[in-house]
Amino acid sequence: MSRGADRIDMSVHETGPRPVIVIGLPSFGMVHLYFVARYYNLHMPMNRVVRHIYVVGKEVADARNEIVAKALDIEKEDPSLRCEYVFFLDDDVLCHPGVLNQLMSHDRPIVSGLYYTKTEVPTPLVLHGEFGGTAKSWTPGELVDCHGHGMGLTLIKADVFRHLLEAGELGTDPHGLPAWFATTRDQRIVRPSGVGGLFNETEDMRFLNKARALGYQTSVDTGAAAFGWHLDTKTMKAYPLKQWNEFATTGRITWQTENGEVTW
Repeated sequence: MSRGADRIDMSVHETGPRPVIVIGLPSFGMVHLYFVARYYNLHMPMNRVVRHIYVVGKEVADARNEIVAKALDIEKEDPSLRCEYVFFLDDDVLCHPGVLNQLMSHDRPIVSGLYYTKTEVPTPLVLHGEFGGTAKSWTPGELVDCHGHGMGLTLIKADVFRHLLEAGELGTDPHGLPAWFATTRDQRIVRPSGVGGLFNETEDMRFLNKARALGYQTSVDTGAAAFGWHLDTKTMKAYPLKQWNEFATTGRITWQTENGEVTW
């Protein structure tokens, strides 16, 4: 018995490299189990390639530079891969399991989760314009455009780093890597008025200022899934203290806002 002629129609199309998310962790090597527990529970984006890069023992700006350099080199080592995001997570920030997926959902070039300084007075790391103080007037859950924030819970599209590198003027760090990040301490300057002074700049603001000059706006997600505790391992307290004490005893977090209480 015969049958109709079989036919196979196959089209082969070139595909681009698979996107990679790099989780970058700068550390001096002492990591608390509270952090490890949160890190193990971090939810990874579905159907994505994830790489973890740890840099131990370097000053934080230099550690971030090494993480970024290694992230961008992934495509050189394997052309089938290309870094899409770098997610910085500092080893003293206790993150929510959903923070990475939450930050990615905004599709912003630079977006941070919310955490506070390690100070008795609650001080969110959400900065207004230069010398404008910290922002405090949002309702929890809002995405707040801002001038600056800490880098310890921040998602950045890798193209931002590529753009900065192509634009030049980054210079290099003490290890010969591009200085996307640099900490400036007590640099003597002369103001336009002719008066001398000292200039200090943290590594996060150095990066954000350079990114802003190229047109990038940064923002902070103030919702529950993007919130992180800032842990002091010496005292075993996390900040902000009022909310930490409440969380430790009741499992809840309450925020006072202009429109009343918000409880997570």
